[in-house]
Amino acid sequence: VGILVIGALAAWIISAAIGALFKKTDIDNKIAGWVTGSREGQKLPPVENWISTIIFWLIMIFVLVAFFNQLGLTAVSEPLNTFLNQITGFLPQLGGALLWLGIAWLVATAVKLGVTRLLGALRLDERLNRQVGNTPGSGQMQLTDTLANALYWFIFLLFLPPVLEALGLEQALEPVQNMLDQILAALPKILKAVIIVAAGWLIATVVRRIVANLLAATGTDRLGLRFGISP
Repeated sequence: VGILVIGALAAWIISAAIGALFKKTDIDNKIAGWVTGSREGQKLPPVENWISTIIFWLIMIFVLVAFFNQLGLTAVSEPLNTFLNQITGFLPQLGGALLWLGIAWLVATAVKLGVTRLLGALRLDERLNRQVGNTPGSGQMQLTDTLANALYWFIFLLFLPPVLEALGLEQALEPVQNMLDQILAALPKILKAVIIVAAGWLIATVVRRIVANLLAATGTDRLGLRFGISP
């Protein structure tokens, strides 16, 4: 009983201290925001509660093993010991997966930041909204954020196979790899389509300016005024 009471108390104190540390430093929210790509002010999952709960029950498993061993109930403690051994053996795989996720996050964040700054410097959103006639505050297109977020999650998708392989999830790895191969095979066609659209937009813009200048030079507006048509 002493082992059970003291162990439960220690598990509660340790888990509460770790949860309070996460809440105080706001590290968990930053990590969750970085991983999910959420903006400031958006609601994030309660990561500190999840972590403190997991730590509490992991400690309690050790306490229960010691408790049942003290009572001589090896038939009950052996399955718990097996479970702990499986968790301990899984930790290296989990560490490898977390390492791949960290690399994926670094690459994805750098690409997202670079694309956002590059397109922001080119004022892509402003030019596109001006071309389609959108005024500020009337549902303007945010192509920069859309492209940056798409690339952010696409990079995570590229790193998903090594993450699953590190975790030993071969059954889940095969369909993900097939989907990724199909996406990569479609990228050249998508790139060609984007180039065609961009070239068409450029040609249309040039032709529109030529026609507008030609009509302005020939006095079309003045001709319309003679028939009562506004400029």
